[in-house]
Amino acid sequence: MAAARPGIETWLLPDAGHARVYAAHRQEYVDRVGSFFDKALR
Repeated sequence: MAAARPGIETWLLPDAGHARVYAAHRQEYVDRVGSFFDKALR
C-alpha cells in the first residue's frame, strides 16, 4: 500500500483491526504514536 505523502507510514496488523491495535500490540502502539508526536511537534 503506497503512502499518500512522503513520511507517512502505513501500519497493517492482520491479527488486529483498527480498534484492537492498542489491545493486541500495546507497547508497539505506544512506541509508534510517541515517535510520531516527537517528530511532529519539533
